[in-house]
Amino acid sequence: MTQAQRRPKGTGSLRGGFLRRPVRWRTVGTDPVTSVGLLVWEVLSGRTLRVVRIPIACTLEAGDARAQLGEWQAVLRAVVDSSERPSANRLELSLLPDADVGSVISLAQREAACCAFFSFTLEIQADSLVLSVEVPDEAVGILDQLVSGTTA
Repeated sequence: MTQAQRRPKGTGSLRGGFLRRPVRWRTVGTDPVTSVGLLVWEVLSGRTLRVVRIPIACTLEAGDARAQLGEWQAVLRAVVDSSERPSANRLELSLLPDADVGSVISLAQREAACCAFFSFTLEIQADSLVLSVEVPDEAVGILDQLVSGTTA
């Protein structure tokens, strides 16, 4: 088992520079002044490493955003077997065994490029594929739109 396989969800490592230690990240809410999402990186010992401010905003024009939303809904209708909503800001989508994972990954990459507040994780197991989508509390309505009418 590799080190990456032993890491719990929501953890990783910072590579480069002098720090090569495992870290944990979590969304902590929105800056009350700037309405920007806050993401905290912590060294696994619990000490805060840095706070990254992520705006709850999309860089796409309105028409392009609507088109991408429609694309999400079509792709999810084709690949999702079932869904769970463990919290208002987290959605876990169990994908069909023969799902076109490449299209899901491509779309998630494009979404992350225009809406940096989205967090996507694809968990691949021998008997399951699960796409987890997480947003800050202030973007729950956007997550609702993404999956409206597409999940079981």
